[in-house]
Amino acid sequence: AVVTVQDIPDSQLLLTIQKVPNSDDIEICWPVICQPYEIQATESLNPPIDWDPISPLPPVQVIGNRACIVIQPTAEMRFFRLKR
Repeated sequence: AVVTVQDIPDSQLLLTIQKVPNSDDIEICWPVICQPYEIQATESLNPPIDWDPISPLPPVQVIGNRACIVIQPTAEMRFFRLKR
């Protein structure tokens, strides 16, 4: 299958990260059209970058056209990406 990015509004291509209200948890969402991508994290963007899958992966909830997970924050700074 081919997805033509030009047909998708930029607002639907964003990986969003936000604090869950009344909680310390973090919600990470991405477009459903990016399934079956894997969400990965790293603690540094300095080469060599070591991306690892989030493990264990929390349940993925589909909310409208977004796939979302809720994670607990860690003491370290983390960066996230989607990987096919």
